[in-house]
Amino acid sequence: MIEFTPIGLSIVEIERVEANRIFVRGIDLLDGTPILDIKPYIQSFDNIKDTKDGSYERGFDPLTVRSDKRFA
Repeated sequence: MIEFTPIGLSIVEIERVEANRIFVRGIDLLDGTPILDIKPYIQSFDNIKDTKDGSYERGFDPLTVRSDKRFA
């Protein structure tokens, strides 16, 4: 059984900041999904080579993954 982490990690572009809101571009989540934390991207620290794709590398058959029907 393959288990996925319910928390994602994305590198995004900040479009603008208005009062207590930060508008970002290039994130892969649904509108209204909370963002838990924001960290700066510093290329000399965050440019990691020889990375792995975690559970995706082991492969899975999308036809055997169950859906909870939220997005059907």
